[in-house]
Amino acid sequence: MKIKQKRYENLVLVVSIINCVKLYFYENRTIEILSLIASFLILSYLFLRSNLLRNKKVTVMLACVGGSLLLTAVINGGAGAALNYVCLILSSLIFTSYGVRKSFMKKLFCLTGVALLLFLLLLNKRPNYSTYIFSTVFNTQINSNMVGIIAAIAFFCLFCFSSVIKEFYVRLIVQIAVTIICSYYVIVSDCRSAMLAIIVFFICYLFKKKTIKQKKFKNIVMVSQICSILFVLVYLYAYKYPTFATLQLLGKSLYSGRQIVWGSAWDVALQYPLIGSGGAVELLGVAGTHTTSAHNTVMSLLYMFGFIPTVFYFVFMGKKYDKFSKSEPCRLNQFAVLGTLVITVFETFYMESYLGCLAMLFFMTALPQNYECINNNKEKT
Repeated sequence: MKIKQKRYENLVLVVSIINCVKLYFYENRTIEILSLIASFLILSYLFLRSNLLRNKKVTVMLACVGGSLLLTAVINGGAGAALNYVCLILSSLIFTSYGVRKSFMKKLFCLTGVALLLFLLLLNKRPNYSTYIFSTVFNTQINSNMVGIIAAIAFFCLFCFSSVIKEFYVRLIVQIAVTIICSYYVIVSDCRSAMLAIIVFFICYLFKKKTIKQKKFKNIVMVSQICSILFVLVYLYAYKYPTFATLQLLGKSLYSGRQIVWGSAWDVALQYPLIGSGGAVELLGVAGTHTTSAHNTVMSLLYMFGFIPTVFYFVFMGKKYDKFSKSEPCRLNQFAVLGTLVITVFETFYMESYLGCLAMLFFMTALPQNYECINNNKEKT
């Protein structure tokens, strides 16, 4: 990086604050647009000030993606979703390559986790515990799945924060409290993808004692996303047979309506394979409704932007392109990323407009530690 470590960390914190504030003003279109533009400008600045700009492979791929997205936005609309996609790719490139100090990581995760948890505590639940949850601040409707995902991200942030607490019993108390509170909101929201994300995290936490090598980690991310779209296609095919159509997952029917949305998204993707449909087409939803959410990250990319951005999504995600950056991956941070990959199978986690703010928070959870700072700390001790 061509900027000082402290400035880099401060800008990362600003992006986190911007996206947390965006949640508190949910459904305020003006603030949503301004927060997206602000995130894009900061991430662009960090990219331009990094060594990534010298990587011709990265710049050529970004140019191809940018050209494809621009063509889609001009012909079919969807400029906001396209900008959100760019922020996703930039955050992956930057946060995978450049680390932060352990002390800053502790502050970032604590502030972000507390902000998300406070947002959840301010929600006022409907008496029937069904489709929507209301915000007590601005009385806006929040989808229950979104609440579950926010709770999962808050859990990951606060659990990763607790890992740097030195006192064992304090760390244990914080971890237990965070698990109970966040799990409560996940269970109440009935968001199965968030439940699975936390389960995957705990499986990794209990049985994987070392960090995953970066190349292997990248492969896991890419393979999981490829499998997510294959799962959709198998899911749609299996729905034709009564035996599979009656299966249940975590107490709910496996076919609770996503077969309608996914089938519609797949049909649109086949109609617009090159540049996607952008914002020109709405998908068929449950009970004759219409939606713009494909409820699967890769499927959303396919139907909105077409083949090219989808392929580069696989290429960019989780790969460290600055080989000269001296940073080490953090074990729990990696597990948090692997956990949230589950959400991408059932939700438009990275691409949905109202969930776009969580994409940057997700990648901040993957921040590695600064290698030089680690070495300096070891020398002092």
